[in-house]
Amino acid sequence: TADSPFELRQVLKLRHDIFFKELQGKENENQIDIDEFDSICDHLIIIDKKSSQVIGTYRVISSLFSDKFYSQGEFQINELLRAPGNKLELGRACIHKDFRNGAIINLLWKGIFEYVKKTDTKYLFGCASVQTVDPVLASEILAYLDAKGLASDEYKIGPMEKYRSE
Repeated sequence: TADSPFELRQVLKLRHDIFFKELQGKENENQIDIDEFDSICDHLIIIDKKSSQVIGTYRVISSLFSDKFYSQGEFQINELLRAPGNKLELGRACIHKDFRNGAIINLLWKGIFEYVKKTDTKYLFGCASVQTVDPVLASEILAYLDAKGLASDEYKIGPMEKYRSE
């Protein structure tokens, strides 16, 4: 995990470069991507040994250390949060464009696995962006997940009112 202000700054800069510049074609003034959850989470990082730069990151928030989660702003997750056991929210994953060959995401998931073991986590959750505003395509994606048994109503999770597309 990032353990210095220097590493954290690199994480926030990498996220800015990907989420603002690359995906939106924008820049913000301070050239970092930061929100109120960055101070209550751990940032898993992968550092390139040649350049000493952070080239991959995943933000994790554990219910051992917080009762606030990014997902609560977009989804009804109260039933999940009431379930017994530690929960781990995953988010803000990104990898530098020069290192997107599968190796870095594999290393990040190995880091998540170690984090899960060390915190005795029972549930993983988080928001994932789907790069479409097409309601038909979004419905097809949800239908696919449901057909594969990857979607469940067990915890009554649904979008907050402002994110519903009915």
